[in-house]
Amino acid sequence: MKKTLTSLLLVLLIALMTVGSVSAQRNKINLKGEVISFDGSILIVESNKGETVEIVIPEGFEVPELVAGDSVLVKAEAGEGGEWIAESVKLVGHQNTEENQETYEYRFTNAYCVDGKKESNHPLAAKIAERYGVDEETVMTYYCQGYSIGEIMLALKTSQMEGVEASFEDILAGLDGPDAWGQIWQDMGLIGWEKNETPPPGQLKKMETDGDD
Repeated sequence: MKKTLTSLLLVLLIALMTVGSVSAQRNKINLKGEVISFDGSILIVESNKGETVEIVIPEGFEVPELVAGDSVLVKAEAGEGGEWIAESVKLVGHQNTEENQETYEYRFTNAYCVDGKKESNHPLAAKIAERYGVDEETVMTYYCQGYSIGEIMLALKTSQMEGVEASFEDILAGLDGPDAWGQIWQDMGLIGWEKNETPPPGQLKKMETDGDD
């Protein structure tokens, strides 16, 4: 499952990496940002500058209880396959309570979404729109509805994979909790296929094969 999730997101993340809240030195990174999803083995974090990074959690590694929206400080080192492997994961500030868990559905309205505050769109909106063939305003519309840039990016990527029939709007609508990504991908047959030895649709299978080179 770790390998499949890593393969699924690898192409997506490399193209949109930017220098921001991630500081890299040789084969190590320090990352401060917001949890997008965590399934126990893969932690996806959106940095304060909008960069999305996938962190592999080693087996037996102690991680604090995390839910989408938590602020974290992550230290990681590069693995042999180029993936980032966690060295430490720390919560920054308060954990999500039942009350602020509602921010998963509707996060704060930031400067990019308030009239008169900012004339430009989010710096990654144009890149995502161009890469996935959607209108930039569509990206911003969902961003200002409370979805993170990382969530929009993952929904677009997933919706365009071979064998996936759901639209990216439907995928976003299915994000009803911190474990939603794992459930969505499992329902689509994109992960969890190792148990019955039935490979996922073509594009994901190809990416996994390429990752073995």
